[in-house]
Amino acid sequence: MAGLWLTSCARPGTATAPPIDWLKQVQPFVNRAAPAYTPPLPTPQPFPTNAPSCQAGQLRAVGVPDGVGAGNYRYEVDFTNASQVPCQLSGTPQVQGLDPSGRLVTLPLTVGTYFLDPIPADIAPGESGYLNIGMFNAGSCPDAPAPVTYSKLRFGLPGGGWISTDISVTRACGGLTISGLGKEPGPVVEPSPNPGSIETLAVSLEGFPQQARTATTVHFVVVLANPSQVAVRLSPCSSYTEIINPYEPISRSLYLNCDHVTVIPPGARVRYAMELEVPQRLPHQAALVAAKWSWRLNVPYPAAGIGGVLTVQS
Repeated sequence: MAGLWLTSCARPGTATAPPIDWLKQVQPFVNRAAPAYTPPLPTPQPFPTNAPSCQAGQLRAVGVPDGVGAGNYRYEVDFTNASQVPCQLSGTPQVQGLDPSGRLVTLPLTVGTYFLDPIPADIAPGESGYLNIGMFNAGSCPDAPAPVTYSKLRFGLPGGGWISTDISVTRACGGLTISGLGKEPGPVVEPSPNPGSIETLAVSLEGFPQQARTATTVHFVVVLANPSQVAVRLSPCSSYTEIINPYEPISRSLYLNCDHVTVIPPGARVRYAMELEVPQRLPHQAALVAAKWSWRLNVPYPAAGIGGVLTVQS
């Protein structure tokens, strides 16, 4: 006998079950904790910073009082390049001034103001940059120490030297703030997601209720659709973050269920069962609230997500 072939036959009346097409199924919810995720903040395009740091002898300074917001006052100090070569405005200068008794003192400044602060930049001859000095409204803090005015400010530049001015500022509510030197940031340009990345997926919902009771679980479906012409791989498995804020923000990060679907083909969509835990109400909290909620994939900015308002009642 040249060989032996073994075959198996199904018994009469039985049939082999067809394979499950998981792309057409709702992926079951899985409670797999993922690391907490904080999306990166979008940043403006940086300016060139190739020139040497500006020195005091290269600049002219002038004060421009400007801007009020939420009890904050902005004093802009403009620095113009009066030399024949470019120089770089960056870093935070030292600031001194005359106190009410006429003594030269170093101003107590906190770095970072309420307003749009400049970013480092080269400035060409004749071009200007600036810094912000932030002051507070004395009427906002009646129990704070009495306001103190500092006059004849002078600025010690990171690149060397001091620039004297006739600028005066007032320290009220116990504080003064300052920015670094530079130019006004340009607009933030949202990055375009790479083809095939999870950021290209569109997020939608199915079955999310309008109301829920405290200490219950909201069941709904998240749909991830791939509108592109490139397959999106879910490997490694992606995570997401849910946030609900009935009384205070509560968040948790979990992994998607990638047990069955690891690739979302072009034009396809996958549905995922989700659970959102509504917290218990504390005795001092309102019995009926409009709770903001959100669901988003844990991906770099811009994040794919969705959100809304859920009426929560006891």
